[in-house]
Amino acid sequence: MHYDNYKGWNIYDYYQWLLEKVEDPIAEDHTILLRDLHNMPFKWVIHRDEFRAKDGMELRLEYMEEAGLTNTSDYIFTEYKDTECSMLEMMIALAEYFSKDVIGMSYKSTAQWFWMMVKNLGLLPMTDYDYSPDFVRSRVQTFVDRTYNRDGSGGMFPLKNPSKDQRTVEIWYQLSEWFRENFWDSGNDQFY
Repeated sequence: MHYDNYKGWNIYDYYQWLLEKVEDPIAEDHTILLRDLHNMPFKWVIHRDEFRAKDGMELRLEYMEEAGLTNTSDYIFTEYKDTECSMLEMMIALAEYFSKDVIGMSYKSTAQWFWMMVKNLGLLPMTDYDYSPDFVRSRVQTFVDRTYNRDGSGGMFPLKNPSKDQRTVEIWYQLSEWFRENFWDSGNDQFY
């Protein structure tokens, strides 16, 4: 997959709106990483992971509604349909859905879940001061192609005791099992 020519769905102030969802002190030193995640398409190889892409793309409609853009020209909707979901959109949508609708905001925020995913991918050291675009592309490619380890290490949701080969499990169920193992069963409350 080549990321150089992909540019995430960038209309009006949408990108800034996305960044507000993951606003955290840690984000201040990761502006290049966030930009690059938005410029990398999310591709899926497991059938039901297409829903992660659809959820990411739904953020665009949410933004347009909040910004009052739903009654504007067809150009906006054409742009919406023709551009793939970015890694940033997929990760934010997954973190937001898990935070708000499944676990509840009282446990952890969308931003906290998002930054845990970044950490699990091994991308937290990629600050604006020590950034390697090749490393980031490699880590994202490993996740997208599912060439990480059977236990999920190298991916977004590594497990100590996986019940299945995580390379064959859809992302939603990987997240659920990772949450159960790391938080529900253990009582762990560490953020990053």
